[in-house]
Amino acid sequence: MAGVEQGGYHLGDVFLHSALAVERAPQARVVRLAALLHDVGKPGTAQPSPSGPTFHRHQQVGAEIARRLLRRLRLPNSEVDRVARLVELHMHPIQYRSEWADSAVRRLWHRAGDLLPELLQLARADTLASGYPGTAQLDELERRLEAVARENPGGLRPALGGAQLKAWRGWPDGPWIGRAQRLLLEAAVQGELPRGAEDLEEAARAYLERRLSEWRPRPGERGMPSA
Repeated sequence: MAGVEQGGYHLGDVFLHSALAVERAPQARVVRLAALLHDVGKPGTAQPSPSGPTFHRHQQVGAEIARRLLRRLRLPNSEVDRVARLVELHMHPIQYRSEWADSAVRRLWHRAGDLLPELLQLARADTLASGYPGTAQLDELERRLEAVARENPGGLRPALGGAQLKAWRGWPDGPWIGRAQRLLLEAAVQGELPRGAEDLEEAARAYLERRLSEWRPRPGERGMPSA
């Protein structure tokens, strides 16, 4: 990372910025390792552009590098997975703006899961290790995420389970169940289904009727055909 220059609000090269992020991270090993490695994918993804260097997909590349490195260091698999996931997600809070729709905040909350506190700590360390003027945006994001948590104490999940789907459609097991549940989860993220309503199952079935109306099992085929 040393000598890899970057523009924008960053201070110094990738290594200096990463060292500053470690310095500003809390005393928790997973967060400090993620701070050290959050931009480790930048050297391999650096590309020049008229507005300065770009690092397309450095989060995903960095997550794989972090995973390989920490396995070589024989860290517990649980820590390796958490650090790699933090590296992969680290740009999402940084990119937050007040104009984000509620669905975008719900999506981040769902994707981060139990890593959300560490992800926000990493985002603060990353921001404080740059020349960006303060953490007000992250403070606002945290308040919105807390509101999502209060609204969804059981988490975001498909409104209908596999058994309910099969009983409703009368179709056998098949890949259609997973696809239907992915649609229902996306509906929950988008806020398209009423939360806590007594008619949630009915609303979920109506939603799937709209989305899956073109799907029909073919003769002799198990489950719904892929579209």
